[in-house]
Amino acid sequence: MRQAERWRPTLDPLRDLVALTSPLSRAVDTASAAGRVDARRDDRLLEWDLGSLEGQEAERFRAADPSWNLFADGVPDGSGESPSGVSARARSVVETVETLDPTVVLLVSHGQFLRALAMEFVGLPLTAARAFSLGPARAGLVTRRGSRWSMTGWNVVGAPGFFDELT
Repeated sequence: MRQAERWRPTLDPLRDLVALTSPLSRAVDTASAAGRVDARRDDRLLEWDLGSLEGQEAERFRAADPSWNLFADGVPDGSGESPSGVSARARSVVETVETLDPTVVLLVSHGQFLRALAMEFVGLPLTAARAFSLGPARAGLVTRRGSRWSMTGWNVVGAPGFFDELT
């Protein structure tokens, strides 16, 4: 929560901000700690359904198969959400964001899904998400450059003045 609170000085000055959050309490609480008690819950921002991997260490599966990649292969036993399903859900979120007209859209979600979402925004294949680690209460910043999205920040910690050019 302390990490999320560090976002308050960054987000508080933004008057034209829409915040969407996963309905899971840890995301709702993170949004609230960051000062966004007005965040709308959106089921599409739920974490990737990892089926039988839920609560497991990915390293165990990589030890058995070093080439295994969640973003390419999904859950080894086929349970949970498929990579194509996650991509479709992320694409749906991007399409919604593209219909909004605020200066900033804050999406509060979960690690694996946020990585997939970032790939959708910038047009990279889902498999590229493997290279984008994301810590707790950290941000990925994508900005519109003409008709395209651009990754302009990743794994960012809130800091006053971060969005000054947008206000």
